[in-house]
Amino acid sequence: MGTRGADIDHVVIGPAGVFTLNAIYRPEATVWVGGDTLTVNGRRQPYIPRARTEAHRASGILTAALGQTVPVFGIVALAGPTQLTIKQAGVDVAVVGRHQLADFLRTLPRTWPPTRSLPYTPSPAEPTPGSPPTPTADQSHVAARWVKSSGVVFDG
Repeated sequence: MGTRGADIDHVVIGPAGVFTLNAIYRPEATVWVGGDTLTVNGRRQPYIPRARTEAHRASGILTAALGQTVPVFGIVALAGPTQLTIKQAGVDVAVVGRHQLADFLRTLPRTWPPTRSLPYTPSPAEPTPGSPPTPTADQSHVAARWVKSSGVVFDG
């Protein structure tokens, strides 16, 4: 999904919106977060700015494919640290421990009304779960079918 070290590990879609997930494994580490700054064992890491870039790019792709604005928020999910201190939370990127991720997502306010859905048109050639969509002239329907069939929907 681009260059300069940005990649999306997971996408979460649910009642609270769309999130890109950057999974970071730092065993036995001490992690400190203050706004846009994240340090691992005292060394500054680029995880928050990268998560923001990933979310921004995903928003652009989904917005173009679906023909409606799709805000996407970044999450840095940390696995393995012995200590996680969040002195000040960020505005558009959340940092959470992997064991707290599901609870974090469940506690977010619902931003999609229950009646709102992505455009969807059945097709005889549905993509298989986990397979990226095949580009066609109508990207919105391809993206919607892939989202529906991929199993990435969080309905918590």
